[in-house]
Amino acid sequence: MKRILSALLVVVCCHVPAVLSQPDTPKLTADPAATKLFKDARAARATWDSFPGFAANLIINHNGQVTKTRLEVADTGKVMLDLPDGDLKKFVREQVGSLVGHRLGGPTKDTPCTFADKDEAHPLGRKVIVLGDQMGSSYRIKDNQLLEVNRQMKESRFTITILKNDVTSEKKYLPSSYVVNTWQNSTNQLLSSWSYHHTWKRLGKVDLPQSVTILIAKAGPAIPGAPPGSADPTLDVWTLTFADLDLLPWKG
Repeated sequence: MKRILSALLVVVCCHVPAVLSQPDTPKLTADPAATKLFKDARAARATWDSFPGFAANLIINHNGQVTKTRLEVADTGKVMLDLPDGDLKKFVREQVGSLVGHRLGGPTKDTPCTFADKDEAHPLGRKVIVLGDQMGSSYRIKDNQLLEVNRQMKESRFTITILKNDVTSEKKYLPSSYVVNTWQNSTNQLLSSWSYHHTWKRLGKVDLPQSVTILIAKAGPAIPGAPPGSADPTLDVWTLTFADLDLLPWKG
């Protein structure tokens, strides 16, 4: 999942061009309408402009086990947690880091895109392919909202599906509910499904996280004698509650 979280940051940062070796695939060319659709949808996302950083008392609940700690996020997006090194600190820092990275955003520029097909009736919108992208990224866009993200990795692929966006005071879209599904490339088997629900609190000119609920469903150990692909499912439930939120003082 760490590779997936790192890859998610590409959504709000830049796309790394790469030459894809696909001799049997017709070369795609940029479509100005698709390029504009993607650019406008990215510009419609809620981001933190002039962000000073924030601090909070963080309450972590993992399957009923509660841990309380102090959290500070710098204006650069660096996440600092008052926890001993270990799996708990690593998981929470990755989750908060991904959340923060998406909100810090980045410059909106023309990224060459083309339409995957002529289907304009899909519930999640038109499918747009980003050309020359290292991870073979594609998106579905509807009503100026990025509602689906598809990425390829070496051994797996994942799809992020936005189920609900909140609308900020600036009329920008802020995800509040979404699902990340991951499949194994070699077998098409579903490896995991991560469901997220966010609530937000307005402080100053930014919407800060108030709570995050994460449900993680994935395969467990294989059952002896069961058909191929059978496994005991596991379900992890996490909540991150950000109490006593406060913006940090401006530097300089």
